[in-house]
Amino acid sequence: MNSYISIKDLLAEFVRKAWLLLICMIICSISLTFVKYIKDVNYAKEQENISENITFLEELIDSLSVKEKDELDYYIAQTRIYNQQQEYMENSIYFNLDASQMSVASVQYYITTQNTDKIYDIITMYNNYLINGGLFADLCAENKNFTQQYLSEIIKFKLPDMGNYNVSSVLNILVYQQNTELCDELMLQVKEYIEKFQNILLGKDLSHNLVIIEDILFETNDSNIIRNQKDYINSHKSLGIELKDLEQTLTSEQLEIAKMEVELEETEQEEIENESIKVSVSKKFILLGAILGILLGMALVAANYILRDTVKSSEMLKHIYKVNKLGEITIKKENSFEKVASKLFYNKKAISKKEELQLFISKLQVTCERENIEELVLTGEISKESEIMINDIIEELKQNGIIVKRVMDVCNNSKDFVLVNQLKKVVMIQTLRKTTQYNIQQEIALYQENKIDILGYIVLNA
Repeated sequence: MNSYISIKDLLAEFVRKAWLLLICMIICSISLTFVKYIKDVNYAKEQENISENITFLEELIDSLSVKEKDELDYYIAQTRIYNQQQEYMENSIYFNLDASQMSVASVQYYITTQNTDKIYDIITMYNNYLINGGLFADLCAENKNFTQQYLSEIIKFKLPDMGNYNVSSVLNILVYQQNTELCDELMLQVKEYIEKFQNILLGKDLSHNLVIIEDILFETNDSNIIRNQKDYINSHKSLGIELKDLEQTLTSEQLEIAKMEVELEETEQEEIENESIKVSVSKKFILLGAILGILLGMALVAANYILRDTVKSSEMLKHIYKVNKLGEITIKKENSFEKVASKLFYNKKAISKKEELQLFISKLQVTCERENIEELVLTGEISKESEIMINDIIEELKQNGIIVKRVMDVCNNSKDFVLVNQLKKVVMIQTLRKTTQYNIQQEIALYQENKIDILGYIVLNA
């Protein structure tokens, strides 16, 4: 099947369906803003509940004696340490290394410069970048699973000696990981950021070279790591035993207070950071919803335009089948959007329906006179309202000496086909955005096969 997709027609369709875009914009804007507003309201309620819990907790603590408060404070402090140790054991890459068989990557950079006055500044900048956590911050920004605390345990530096340099110095970086693949991957990222930092220094007129004089990857074991891991586990277990013993000495009220305070510790800090947030309609989400709504509406209109197998424009038959266009008649009154589309993209002058009819009749008469045609057939299924107008056209043409026969479905009605085949002259009636391309193709193929002349077509904008 022939396909006809015109950018101009598609843009015109956007304008004609501007009302749909407007509806999508309003719905999406309201929906997105409403969701954000409800989320803010719920968050505000949660913060209010947290504040109430904190106040209630403070009242409970005030009711305790000095001795009970001291016991409670010590228990909570030890609980926090225990939880921190537990979190570290679960998340630390270093702690979870199998130190009996781990991988190490080692890279040594030879820092050299021809400007002896700048070597101290260059080495200082590298030392500051590594010691002050610049490299760790860059790695964490790239990989959200990393934290600076845990990276500092598996990436070690042997920095240049600030008291012993002239025009060169050596920087050594070590990376520890569980296997060679992970070790090599992390070292590649480290090298990348060292190179980027070098480019930053070069941009600051600190000219120098970084030459890799050692780049090795090997497997090893480290008894110090094994010993540290065991000591940490034993310390954690001892603290857990101590906490259980403390729990035996505390009252149920003290234990309940301790549990509440530990749970509220993080949420209390979050409340302090967000206490200035106010529940209000977000202009940002209104705008974002409007943009998303317009994009959604345009996607719907475009999909409907592309997938719809109908006559999309009055010029379509002319472009696809090279059929002469005799006229276009507007049956229904165009709305404001349709008028704008016609004016913007088709430069269509606003003429009355009567003028459109006369223009069609005049073109058809000229065609008939040129071809010496006295009798022809109008083909096509149309609405009752359009049929009344077609009957008026037939009557006027009859008065001018042209006999017009009317048939509906030449492809599926044998009587209609016999009549068309007898007269051999047809004018096709097509309804904009309703007549399917499949039916048009089938009808034109039938005419061509039986050598029936197509004088032209008329498009009804109904």
